[in-house]
Amino acid sequence: MTLCLLADRMSVDQLGKFRPELLAFLAREYPGAVVGKKKVHFCGVVSPRAGESFLFLPRGAGENETGDAARLVMRTLARFGEEVQSRVGNSSHDGDESSLAAAIYNVAADYMKYGLYAQRLRVGSMNTGKPDWKRTIQRQAPMINRAGKPVYASINGSRFLNASDNILAAVQAETLRDIVSKHGWWVGLDHSNLSDLASIPVPAIPEARFVSALERFKIRLFDDRSLQLASSLQQYWAASATQVPGSFICGVSDFSAVWEHMLKKQFRTLRCSGTSDFRCPDIL
Repeated sequence: MTLCLLADRMSVDQLGKFRPELLAFLAREYPGAVVGKKKVHFCGVVSPRAGESFLFLPRGAGENETGDAARLVMRTLARFGEEVQSRVGNSSHDGDESSLAAAIYNVAADYMKYGLYAQRLRVGSMNTGKPDWKRTIQRQAPMINRAGKPVYASINGSRFLNASDNILAAVQAETLRDIVSKHGWWVGLDHSNLSDLASIPVPAIPEARFVSALERFKIRLFDDRSLQLASSLQQYWAASATQVPGSFICGVSDFSAVWEHMLKKQFRTLRCSGTSDFRCPDIL
């Protein structure tokens, strides 16, 4: 994937001159960034089509910044989206897509820490797995054989889900493949990290149904890791559903909100520690 570095608050006319397709995409999909403005109001990553992304660095960034600065900006946006609880879900009309960055980073971080979801869940089954004679007797009407003994045509049972028929693992694998192709450069994943996903088939349901399928599956989950992973996957696909296939927008319209949030955290930390000497943190 090709990554091009640009700058927040660059001239809209300059963007239209050198990247007219990008300007047209922003005007259509994220009008608050360029429509009616002389300068671009956006910090984050934009991809009008597959294979090409544009990273708008915060205003004031040096002209010689590298991919390391771009990765740091995206990880900062991800942390901001995670910590600012009021900004949940897809909120592009409010000028904010940092929650999508948080979902992307959380899914990648979960995989790097725990690997593919493989918790064994026992589910009800029919004629497979471990027989449940109590439930079978309660729910099935038996036939009587010649010896006068009951015979059950169907036997209730239970079995463990494995990765191939576990919707959470299947959606996780598909999400990671999508993240690597679009965001692997800043979350620290590439295809070599996903070798254990090769055996996981593509989910049998369309992407538009991932969110609802995960919501139904969550009633079987109890541990924090599983619930957090399911929620992050739902957040990712809910945001993706509102964007043009093959493209994405992930960032904020005004990076000063991120700075303010970080400075408030710094002040709170200093107040709790009783330190009176304050120095502006060198974050970027």
